[in-house]
Amino acid sequence: AEPILIAHALPEIGEIPVLVPGAPVQLMVRNLHVIPHEGGSLLVCIDGSELAGRGLEFAARVASQMHGRLEILGVAEKPNEETHAREGLSAALQAHSGEFPSLKTRLRAGNAADRILEELDRGEHEMVVLGYRGRHGPARSMGSTAEKVVTHSRVPILIVPEARRTLRKILICMAPGVSARSDVIFAGRLAGRAGAQATLLHVMEGDPSELQGVDSDPRTSEYLRELTT
Repeated sequence: AEPILIAHALPEIGEIPVLVPGAPVQLMVRNLHVIPHEGGSLLVCIDGSELAGRGLEFAARVASQMHGRLEILGVAEKPNEETHAREGLSAALQAHSGEFPSLKTRLRAGNAADRILEELDRGEHEMVVLGYRGRHGPARSMGSTAEKVVTHSRVPILIVPEARRTLRKILICMAPGVSARSDVIFAGRLAGRAGAQATLLHVMEGDPSELQGVDSDPRTSEYLRELTT
């Protein structure tokens, strides 16, 4: 609704004075209600590797753009890795607590993917950020942890393959017969919070030469119009 300006005369004045351009006025607020902006919560899993560190740095930038919260999960998959995991969490807390005063860190033991999925079951996070491949995965693999989390997670997963400074453009890919409304809504919210540009790409099946210059199905066009709206 459009805001409405109401002028009230002070009790001792008795009548509303004539307002002219440039005349001084006094404004007061009788009631004020503030709705806090919830920018969402990002869960980041680190293992002490450089690749996980890149994921953490980018997650912090995205959380800052979204005015959101950040929680860091350190996992010790083996008993002798617990000290290293604690040191990594301590360093991460020291590096980012200034920007995120409510920053939380958690230490878990066991399989990293299982611990991440358990954290997500608490229902407190909107997105998970992971480094690409991890310490032990082959160069062409995104890593067994990321693969398992992607398969079973109920929230979007952001996998960071390289150091990045900001989130400026988002590409949302769709295919015929796939309902992506929730994906588009989430990506739109993310783009709006981060000030990024979002592009919706709908890929049609068939020979490109046959599809070129042919109008798409009106139902598809209407569906895409509704999604972008």
